Amino acid sequence: MQYLSSPPNLAHSSTMPRTTKKARTSGTKGKQTRGATIKLGSGATHVMNLPVDVFLEIVVRCHPLDLLRLSRVSSDLRAVLLAKRNKGVWVSARNSLDPPMSECPEDLSEPQYASLVFDRFCTASRPPLLEHSRKKVNACGVVGKGWKEEEDNVPSWNTNAVELTTSYAARVRLCNQCWKTNIKAGYTITNELDLKIRRDRSLKRVLFDLVPEAKVCRERVLGVMVINLEFDAAAYGNMPIPHRVTAAVHQTSRQYFYQQEVVAVAKEYCSIVESSRDDSKAVDEFIERRKAHMLKRQEFHFVIDQWDYDRYRARAEVKLKALRARKAAIEKRLEELGYESPDWLRTPEFETEVNRTEPLTEVAWDKMQPKLLAALAPRRALREATEFREKYHLRSSQLKTHYFAFLASSRSKHPWKRTLPHFVEASKLPCVRALVKAAPTPDTPLLPEHFAAIADTLRDEAQPYLQKARADVARIFRLARAGELGVPWDSPADAALGVDLSGAADPEMALLDVHDALFRCSSFPCSDYARTAMTVSGLLEHWQKGHPYEWNGAQRIWLADREKRERVPRLIEALGLPKDTTISISALEDKVADRTGSPTCSCGKAIEPAKNRYEVLDRLLCHLLPPQSASDAPDTSQDATTVKHLITFGPTTRVDA
Repeated sequence: MQYLSSPPNLAHSSTMPRTTKKARTSGTKGKQTRGATIKLGSGATHVMNLPVDVFLEIVVRCHPLDLLRLSRVSSDLRAVLLAKRNKGVWVSARNSLDPPMSECPEDLSEPQYASLVFDRFCTASRPPLLEHSRKKVNACGVVGKGWKEEEDNVPSWNTNAVELTTSYAARVRLCNQCWKTNIKAGYTITNELDLKIRRDRSLKRVLFDLVPEAKVCRERVLGVMVINLEFDAAAYGNMPIPHRVTAAVHQTSRQYFYQQEVVAVAKEYCSIVESSRDDSKAVDEFIERRKAHMLKRQEFHFVIDQWDYDRYRARAEVKLKALRARKAAIEKRLEELGYESPDWLRTPEFETEVNRTEPLTEVAWDKMQPKLLAALAPRRALREATEFREKYHLRSSQLKTHYFAFLASSRSKHPWKRTLPHFVEASKLPCVRALVKAAPTPDTPLLPEHFAAIADTLRDEAQPYLQKARADVARIFRLARAGELGVPWDSPADAALGVDLSGAADPEMALLDVHDALFRCSSFPCSDYARTAMTVSGLLEHWQKGHPYEWNGAQRIWLADREKRERVPRLIEALGLPKDTTISISALEDKVADRTGSPTCSCGKAIEPAKNRYEVLDRLLCHLLPPQSASDAPDTSQDATTVKHLITFGPTTRVDA
């Protein structure tokens, strides 16, 4: 009958051991007198010793979990807090919660009640370990996680802890492993009983009506709800309860029960049957008493589970209110900086800074502002570009026409036009955007003379693009040449590449003017098989015409074929220039591309015409390459290696693109 008054897992729990009685000495009283003091233990020696009545006035305002923790600090605190005369302290702490807890069940003490509801460690007992064979049992003691400890006066729970499952009806709180070990189906428990008990048919008929089902509390079913900015606590008001809301009078062997309790009740039933063979009244009284107790525990499970859920809902609403207030404060500050709600991007950086319950202070805002602006800047730029394109669609299309006409006109007189960016990138320059917006209405036509007024400003604002593009190409050239020469690729010195840039006004441009600085482009929509050799100026002109997107420094640009780069000295000789000339590759391109006539060679082989200006140099270098087949060989009896080339430009006008 012991189990009826105190379940084994709580009455004999290692987490709540009974206080040992000490023998009274002569002259002492059983009760503490008014004015007695209490020592707070060795861990709190810096705190003054308090009178018991003052101490109780303080702890009566504590949370039940704080009382449990205080009772484990020292033996003195334990003796005071667990004394029956101080039961009112626990009752006051329980009633101070919002909402208040239900009354303590008759079979539990107030500390046991608080431990069942608020403690967050496994209460099961496991078989003794080999190294602790002297101990009768070894408590599991696994620390679990849960939202129960997220009170204002309680430290946050350990996120690395395991999940715990609580059953208020079975009076257990177990980790996953202990739950599988101790909570089993009724028929499984019956098969594991002693043979003598298992053969009792009368016991099988009533056994599972004598113990409560190990119902899972709602926390186990719903899990810990993560509160975010989109969470609406009121939306969970109509959520169905995931288990029965009324106590069941009849239970079956297919339901799950706490095995230790079932075994204890089965043994107690058999002992009563044996002791009263001729008197069935004792057995009937035991059955009725157990059924009534089982129904009370089931009802207790429903009541405390509903209280648990209501408390969580109330705290969730408070947290949600704090989250919304913080979000509104952050949004207001961002709107003052020119950001709008479409700029909010669900990035981890944004969510981490916004989804907090702490009020937004000036110090916190100064700390988070750089992170938020860095996370929202790309989204803001995309939004502004979309709005600009939609609002000024007509003027933007007219501007595009004027821009391409501007690039095509007077390129020989203004060679800097060849290295301007494509319209996609040029349209983002401040002067261009200002020109598009400089109209009474978005439908006002944009005339050519309006665009001509910003030509000089456009050239100046395009210089950062030109410098960045040249720097990227120079980096590609250094790395590629370092690989060819076998020098360290991470930071190759220009001297190691055979280039002397001492005294150069612009070292980067001087590096790109050497004879080896020829490149080919395989970026989309160019093919990987594109082999046109271009100088850096020709490459930028090619990019302006054939690549309608921004330059990002990660283009598929490579050094031109080595055979072509090695033919540059032969081209200089074929053009009639001295062998020791110091002409740069850019000047060489200008010399051959600015001629008005079509090139011809003394070898008799036709030179393939170029469609664009930046392709002229490549066509001449291809002409100087060794023939690939017999049909490509020039009409001469000399060997291919001894063929002399002399390239001249005839009177025929060449189309300059």
